[in-house]
This record gives sequence, structure tokens and C-alpha cells, in this order.
Amino acid sequence: TVVLQNNAGDDLSLNADGAFTFSTPVAFGDPYAVTVETQPAAPSETCTVTNGSGTMPANDVNDVSVTCTVDTFTVGGALSGLLSGGSLVLQLNGTLDLTLTADGSFVFPPLADGTAYAVTVAMQPTGQTCTVRNGNGQLAGADVSDVSVTCNDDRYTLGGHLSGLVDGDTVVLQNNAGDDLSLNADGAFTFNTPVAFGDLYAVTVKTQPAAPSETCTVNNGSGTMPANDVNDVSVTCTVDTFTVGGALSGLLSGGSVVLQINGASDQTLTADGNFVFPPLADGTAYTVAVATQPVGQSCTVNNGSGTLTGANVSDVRVSCALFYVGIPALDRHGLLLLALLILGVGFVGVRRFA
Repeated sequence: TVVLQNNAGDDLSLNADGAFTFSTPVAFGDPYAVTVETQPAAPSETCTVTNGSGTMPANDVNDVSVTCTVDTFTVGGALSGLLSGGSLVLQLNGTLDLTLTADGSFVFPPLADGTAYAVTVAMQPTGQTCTVRNGNGQLAGADVSDVSVTCNDDRYTLGGHLSGLVDGDTVVLQNNAGDDLSLNADGAFTFNTPVAFGDLYAVTVKTQPAAPSETCTVNNGSGTMPANDVNDVSVTCTVDTFTVGGALSGLLSGGSVVLQINGASDQTLTADGNFVFPPLADGTAYTVAVATQPVGQSCTVNNGSGTLTGANVSDVRVSCALFYVGIPALDRHGLLLLALLILGVGFVGVRRFA
């Protein structure tokens, strides 16, 4: 409905297009002035008057023209959370695209009052998900400025593959000095807490395997989280090695003794002092033995057996002493025969000398 007036009175309400006539005639020679007292409100329109004023001639005036157009209003709001370099495409009513590349205010082109509107995300930014609040409604005589678009970083999983871990052993990994992950078997692994797009990640070994002792190293363990899961972190474990050794004492000058560990790795020693066998994997049982004794001596081994447990062994002791041949024990008959033999040898010697 539009309400017209003539000379600030004689109100005329119109609710349809077509011809109109004010109720009160105007006297010849009097002025007239047609104006809009009340614009249409639902929807909001603006009506303008053409040929609406003059002096009344000696005939009816019917060329006053009133033209109404629907008012237009904008739909807009604010964007927050978009990462630097990101790009987001919004749509209004599925047709009007609006590309945004930074946080801040945005406004779509105007729509006619009374139009229903719906703001949606037509294309999400890489690595983010943006949501719309207050995005639906109907224009009602005013601009809409309370649409809110908020972008949050997507989160992706971080993992990889573990190899070389001894069955029953345990390694503890961390990401960014937290999110501990205990692994006790080779294979794929994934940290419990996803990482947001664009955030840094750094996989490290918090606790190395201990039984047996192993050293695990990380490859491809750090970077910036892309817009997809990361599963190429590589953790490789190798069993640590330790030596078995000790000291030799009592070997005569010019002598030579051959030692063995676990029946192999011959080590020939020609003088007193320290000795060390080649390294063995942690957890290995070991036995040090004398493979070849020195001439005229007998060497014995002390502290020569055990199992490697995360450290070098250096307390093996090999002691060499002169080799003695024992005389068998004799009964009284044997002793008597031995005495007669000695006396006989002595008697023969005396007679020869005489």
C-alpha cells in the first residue's frame, strides 16, 4: 500500500497499480501538489511522483504519474580465522559468488526487499573448514550485516612405520615433546592426537628400548602439516653392541695363549695386559675360554661367563701359572720298592766309581 496526498491532505491509499483520482476536486486556478505520504512497507518500496504539481486548469488533470520500485538491501557480515594465503568462496542463494582472501567484513550485491537469502560456503580453503552462522533469513527493509563465517584448521593424523625392534622390547615416541606413543612391535603406527593444518610436527624418541638395549632413529620426522595425513615417518631400531674383555696375568716372556669367546673369535695374547673381543649384540650370552695353553703353563679364566646387559664387560681375568706334573701316591710296598731301587742305583754307582 502507498498513501498519496494532494496539498498535504486528501489522503488516498492505493494497493494496486492502475488509475487513481483524489476524492476532493480542486478549484480552477488553485495550485495542486501530489506527494507520497507513506511509502509501501512490505516489501519496502520507493514511489516517486511525476507531473504532480501545478495550477488547476479548466479541466480534469489525469496525467499525474506515480512509479514504485522495490527497495534493495545487502547481505553481509564478517569472516574470521582464514589462514594467510587462504581463499574462501561464499555463495548467496546458490548463485552469487564472493571470493574472500582475508579476514574482515564482506557484503554481497543488493537483493530486493522481501527476498529470502541463504549464505553458504561454495569452496573451502585448503586445510580449513569454514562454517556460517546467521546465514539464512528474509530481507525486511534493512541491510543484513550479522552473518558470521568462522574458519578452523583441519586436523590430520601423523604416523609412519617402525622396523628393527626386537620382540618384547619397547620404544616410546613423542610428537612435539608430547603425545607419548609406546610401541612394542614392528609395523605401522599413528599418534593419538591429530595435528592441525599448517602446524609444525617433530617426532622424536623419548625412551630407547632397554632389554636388549637398542638405538632407534627417526627419518622424515619433522615438517609442517599439509592438508592430508602424514604416514611416511620412519623409525629404525638396531640392537646396541658391547665388548667383552679383561686382563691377562702371569704369562711367561715369550709365551703365547689363545683365548676364544663363544668358541670363536680367536685372540692370541703374547704378553700380560688388557684384551678385548670384537663387539657382540646386547643380550648375548658369552663364555671366554682358553683355546690353546702356553708351553709349560696352565691358564685359567675367572668371570668368563655371563650375558651382556647394556654395558661393556671388562672384568674377565685370565691367570697363567707354571705347569707341574704330579707323582702318583704309593702304598708301603711301592715305597719299599722305590727305596730299594734308589739304593741299588747308588750301590752300582759306588762300585763303578771304586
